[in-house]
Amino acid sequence: MNRILSVCATVWLSGACLLAAPAFADAVPPSISPAVAAKLAWRGEAPDMAVPEIRVARRGGFLSVQSDLRNGGEKDQTLYYRYRWLDQAGNQVGDGDAWKQLNLFAKAQQTLKGTAPHLSVADFRLELSFEAP
Repeated sequence: MNRILSVCATVWLSGACLLAAPAFADAVPPSISPAVAAKLAWRGEAPDMAVPEIRVARRGGFLSVQSDLRNGGEKDQTLYYRYRWLDQAGNQVGDGDAWKQLNLFAKAQQTLKGTAPHLSVADFRLELSFEAP
């Protein structure tokens, strides 16, 4: 009986994890550290793109994020990004940022900046799309 409950719990948790994941999250490139990858939602393929560092601070009580984005390739890259702001329970706060377009030159790095819209924000995800949103 305990084994059946254990299997049922595992199946239920697996389903819950699948439902909680962003619908468009492709595999983050392996060159990105696990700590940074945990903060990313990635759509599309961009093998030469990397997010080497994300810095987080509280300013005036608001969460402030700076994310470095690097194009290591030989071609300029067009991408779209936005921050999704989350409360302590992992629920989205507000309507979310609008998608912003960025043209990142070959072999260049740019810092993406975002500030939470509300004091209740405790976490975030940086959504990157290498396809038109």
